[in-house]
Amino acid sequence: MPTKNTDEAAALIVKLYKKTFEGKRNGPYKITRDQLRRLAGRKNLQNTIVYEISAIISDDGLFLIDNDDEFYIVHIDVLDQYRNVPDEIIDDLL
Repeated sequence: MPTKNTDEAAALIVKLYKKTFEGKRNGPYKITRDQLRRLAGRKNLQNTIVYEISAIISDDGLFLIDNDDEFYIVHIDVLDQYRNVPDEIIDDLL
């Protein structure tokens, strides 16, 4: 398996985001650690490679979430939909 540079691997991650599969035209998806390793053309997927890919895809508004054996790729707009915690709630917890 030919080793790809992180720009090439990131381009494939972005391409997957835009690709139709599982009945959806495009959008967020999850990918296993092994699948990402294969996309990156690596025998071992080191954290530094994951961080570099994550930084590159952020230019396209995508965010890579590491969840041990799999990764979630979402658009930053999805994260904007989460609710904000008011300071009062934090104060109550403390």
